[in-house]
Order: sequence, then structure tokens, then C-alpha cells
Amino acid sequence: MRDFIFDQYGYYYSDSDASEFEFKGYEFKVMAHSLTENDLINMEEYIQYLYSKLNINPHCHIVKNRAGLYGVESKYGTVSLVSCLKKDYKLDNLISFQYLEINELSKPYTISNLSTLWEEKLNLIEEKCVPYLKIDDFTYPIILKETIFAIGLCSNAIEYLTDMKEDYGNEVKNLCYAHKRLYDLTSFDLFNPFNIVIDSPTRDLAFLYKEKAINLNELISIIDYYKLDQMEISLLMARALFPTATFDILEDYFALKKDIKLSIVKKHKKTKREVNLLVELHKRLVEKYKIRPIEWLLNYTN
Repeated sequence: MRDFIFDQYGYYYSDSDASEFEFKGYEFKVMAHSLTENDLINMEEYIQYLYSKLNINPHCHIVKNRAGLYGVESKYGTVSLVSCLKKDYKLDNLISFQYLEINELSKPYTISNLSTLWEEKLNLIEEKCVPYLKIDDFTYPIILKETIFAIGLCSNAIEYLTDMKEDYGNEVKNLCYAHKRLYDLTSFDLFNPFNIVIDSPTRDLAFLYKEKAINLNELISIIDYYKLDQMEISLLMARALFPTATFDILEDYFALKKDIKLSIVKKHKKTKREVNLLVELHKRLVEKYKIRPIEWLLNYTN
């Protein structure tokens, strides 16, 4: 990958296999995608327009290659290089970003859509990943245990969405700019254009809470500041339940044939802590906002 980056962009760094590197205070990452050059031009223009509406300049761009193109063909498919000035941001910056006005959606965002997406991911894990886990690997018991637990969480999250649809209806309103994955409040996670989606603000809040980037009291303060209703708070609970991190690891195993032993063992070590976070979150949301309770979280003991 390093030779590819040098040939296309002129940057040279130490790790020959890495698809990300740092240079003069900037963080660079290679992003795989299926966008056309016109799509990328429009993305870069629009994302700079959004940044101009903020009180900060994240200096985040899709980088043109030596030929002046945003998209480059590689053995991995079409890729782009993204650069962001390396910096840590605060919750206020996330809130300002989420308050940016969005274009009108062509179709409504619904609980049914989200439920279908999660069901497809669940089927992929059960049908394509679990049968091909290597039984003779010494980490197999840990991988299997973590996978089964994640499948249970996903099923629970889907059931909760079904209950939400019955309680509150199907359409999710009050959408904003959010992120596919938001593990912390660093510039790359916040402003990488390939990471930006339109969704409920609860998507980002659930990620940050589970990653301990914000604590429970901070989360409750944001819920109150946003004046989230019962449906939105229930959606936050469902998103907190959904095992994104474990499913991402397993999907990499299936799609990219990656060695997941280290990452799944690392994830497994955090599972007990994450369950405790779920229990604490559920208790507070049920008590304060009267959302529908989940029996196993009510009765959970260490």
C-alpha cells in the first residue's frame, strides 16, 4: 500500500502495509468505495460547504492524486485518500455539526428500514460467518462465545424495534448529519466525508456512550438538550443494544478474510464492561423517560 500511495500521491511513510499514516500534523487514510469521479467531486464540494457553516475549519479533504483525480483504481477497487488536520474536538462541536440544516430526504427514514438492515446483518453472521469459524483455532471458544452473545444482542435489538413500531409508529423524524461509526471526537471520525450519513442523532450518541467517550450523565444532558421524545430515546436504547463492533469484526472475517483473533479477543475482554454500561443506561432511561423495559437488563446481575 505504501508504494501505491507514493506512486499516486507522492507521500512516503514507514509501514509498507499500512493504509493510513500521519504527515505534518495531518492524518491520512485510504477509503475504499464505489463512487464515480463526479460523485467524489460533488462530495468534496458539498462537504466543504457544510464545513463553512461551522465555526471551525477541520481542514478535511479528499486528496487529489498526481493526475488530479479524487478516485483511483487499485487492486482493492476504487479508493480515495482523505486527509484531516489531527485534532480532538468537544461535544459542542458534535452538537453544532448535528444542527446543520440537511437537504430534504427523497424518502422517509423508518423503523422498518432499520429493522430490515439489522436482520440482513444477522442473517449474514449466522449463515456466512459462524459456519466458517475455524474450530481448530485456540481462540475458537472465545470467538464462538462472543459471536453467540452478539447474535443474542442483535435479536434483542430487532425485537425492541418491533415493539417501538407498535408503540410509536414507523417514521423516525428529527434527522441530522451523523456518522457511520463514531468511536471518539477526533477530527477524522467527525469530519471524514465517507463517514457522514443522515440519521437520528441517537446513532452517534449510542456509539460515543458505548465507547466511553461520553459518560451517562453527559448523555442524559444531551437527551434533555435535544428534547428527544420517547421514540427517539427508545431508538437510542435499541442502537446501544446492537453489537456493531463485533459484527464489524465478523464481517471483515467473511468479506476480507482477515485474521480476527486479536481483535475478537480484545473485544471479548470489554464485553462485561459494555454489558454494565447497557444495564446502567437502560435503568436510567426506564426510570427517567419511562421507555419500554427489557426484562433481562432489569434482572441482570454480575
